Amino acid sequence: MIRPEFVVLQSPANSAEEVIRELSELFIRHQIVKDSYPAAVLEREREYPTALPGKGFYVAIPHTDSSHVIESGIAVATLQTPVRFGLMSDPAEQVDVSLVFLLAVADPREHLVLLKHLMGILSDTELLHKVLGSSSADEILDALQSNFA
Repeated sequence: MIRPEFVVLQSPANSAEEVIRELSELFIRHQIVKDSYPAAVLEREREYPTALPGKGFYVAIPHTDSSHVIESGIAVATLQTPVRFGLMSDPAEQVDVSLVFLLAVADPREHLVLLKHLMGILSDTELLHKVLGSSSADEILDALQSNFA
C-alpha cells in the first residue's frame, strides 16, 4: 500500500493544498486515483480538516471518498517547513503539520482498518520521529511496514 514512489522527503510545499497536490500527482501518475481525486481531497479537507496531534508535532491524514480512487494506496511526505492544516477536533484552529499521510482507499470497508493502523502510528512517539527524521523512502517504508502488514 505504501510504495517508495509514494514517498516525498523534505517537500518544499508551502501550504496544505501544495502538499496534497504534490502527493496526489504521484497517485495520478501511477493510476491509483482518478483525475478528480486532488480536488475532492481539497474540498473534503476544507469541510473536515484532518490534522491530528502526534507526539511533539502535528500529522495530517487527508483523504476523500472511494469514488475517486482506482486502487488503494498511501503517500507520505515529510516537509522542509511545517504547513498549516485545520485541526480535526477543532476545524477553526490551524496548526503546523510536519508529516502528511495522503490516503487513497478503493474499498470503503478498508477505510476504518486503515485509520486504525494510522492511529497506532500516531500513538508511537519513537516511530513518528523515525519517519520524520528518515533520509530515504526505504527508511520510511521499513519503519511503517509492520503497521501495514
